[in-house]
Amino acid sequence: MQLNNYITLDQNWLTKIGIGALVGIIFIVLNLTIGITIGIPDNPQATEGERLGIVSGLAPFGEELAFRGILLPVFEIITPQPLPWVLNAGAFAIFHAKAYGGGLSKEQILNAQGAFIGAFIFGLVAVLLTKTTGSILPAVITHLIFNTFLVVQKFVIVG
Repeated sequence: MQLNNYITLDQNWLTKIGIGALVGIIFIVLNLTIGITIGIPDNPQATEGERLGIVSGLAPFGEELAFRGILLPVFEIITPQPLPWVLNAGAFAIFHAKAYGGGLSKEQILNAQGAFIGAFIFGLVAVLLTKTTGSILPAVITHLIFNTFLVVQKFVIVG
């Protein structure tokens, strides 16, 4: 079996950015209406600018590269469909629960400000975007837009 390469950029890159932007806006609406989130790390040593740069810039690229660009193709080789989708979203959710909730106990996951459930849903959507477009680019853009909104919401609007 061949390893899928989702780390691509083709002539449809602008369309893929548009798809990612649309889905990012949908996640913002879901946050404002039902409170869906993937969590924001609380790093009191970092300035608001540093948090914005890390959470809005580095995290979307790094996480999508790791989870959809590398881990998803591996899951596709070693497990039957649709298990790679669930495993990938689950790994993404566990990462977010651990990173933003502090642990993996039931209480810590439940207290992770919805990060586990929201990150699982986000992970499934990111896999869907990656599989349907053949690229991680839409997932990166969605992640970038949603994370930027969450940072602005937490540190500018909420205080």
